[in-house]
Amino acid sequence: MSGAITNGNLALVPEPLFKQQHYSIAELSEKWDLCPNTIRRWFEDEPDVLKISVGYRRGKSHRVTLRIPEAVAERVHRERCRSKV
Repeated sequence: MSGAITNGNLALVPEPLFKQQHYSIAELSEKWDLCPNTIRRWFEDEPDVLKISVGYRRGKSHRVTLRIPEAVAERVHRERCRSKV
């Protein structure tokens, strides 16, 4: 797993989330060749995903920008792409 720290013979220790690369919806959409709406649906309720509210005003709509840590992206990709046999 990328995002892990090794120390000699010790087991892998996950790198803290704040130090990991964070992906945007567009980056994962391009990287995985999936629709941005699919990526948004997959990650909008995942724990540890940064949710940044933009443009909120009373009576006006706003949008939420997501930033997805590498470890979360890897986990969700693994779960979603598991073959269903």
